[in-house]
Amino acid sequence: MSGLGMENEDRRIVQHISDTLDEVLVIMKKPDNTFMKVLEIAGTIASVLAILGVIEIIRNWFFGG
Repeated sequence: MSGLGMENEDRRIVQHISDTLDEVLVIMKKPDNTFMKVLEIAGTIASVLAILGVIEIIRNWFFGG
């Protein structure tokens, strides 16, 4: 009888995993938010400019400015 209980528990666990995966797929299929895309692009541009600024500072230290 204990084997049957374990089988039911396994089914519940597998069903829960399946439901969770279904929710993840629904979220992944949603189109990206335009505002978030703009923020990502702005963040990327700011990061590139910051890196270029650091490179410029290091270049000035070595070669004078």
